[in-house]
Amino acid sequence: MDLNIKKIQADISWLSLIKLSPVFDEIAIYQPVLDIEKGENGDLSVNGITVNSKKNSGLSNWLLNQDDIVVYDAKISWIDMTKSSEILRLNELEVHYGSSKIFSYIDRRTFDVSTKTSHGTPHKIRLNGYIDIPTIADIKNSNGQININFEELDLRLINLWADYLSEIKSGKADAIIRLDINNGIIEGISSKSNINNLKWLTKENKTIIFISHNHENFISFSKIFKF
Repeated sequence: MDLNIKKIQADISWLSLIKLSPVFDEIAIYQPVLDIEKGENGDLSVNGITVNSKKNSGLSNWLLNQDDIVVYDAKISWIDMTKSSEILRLNELEVHYGSSKIFSYIDRRTFDVSTKTSHGTPHKIRLNGYIDIPTIADIKNSNGQININFEELDLRLINLWADYLSEIKSGKADAIIRLDINNGIIEGISSKSNINNLKWLTKENKTIIFISHNHENFISFSKIFKF
């Protein structure tokens, strides 16, 4: 697979001697370029190569257990042919992922991601938080917290990312959102948001929700999604 990476730098950890497999204090990846596509049949490919998630679980778990993985200035394109032929591009993508040393006894992983997008907002979108998960196979039983921060986001962008939400026709928002996850379930969503001109067509009853202006509203939900 051609990953189109400018440079990879790795510092090996002394834990490799104990675990009898390579563990790195830090893996730094510079300017990777990835083209990710979900085909009409649901298959996932990266830079033209089909990815089998079951066969790659060993690699996923190895990456999961690294101390620190840092990605600088990545470029990623995403297209989901089950929804649209429109390409979403992430530019200036920065990632810092780490296995928590203080909370290693509960397999805590922390992350901080920021990126610019080709759709939705001229500002960077940021995600950070943590997830407690020993292996990839345990994702449905994981606990954690995810924080999302964005400004002047065109809410129609959501339609490119998820099909389980109702269709949003228009709207812009600034928001700080917190998702609380317990045993694979998003048990709570809280947000501080500023929403303008939201037009939301629900799929079940075809009604329209419209908000012309909603300044710094605090919203919370509970027990609504499961991984």
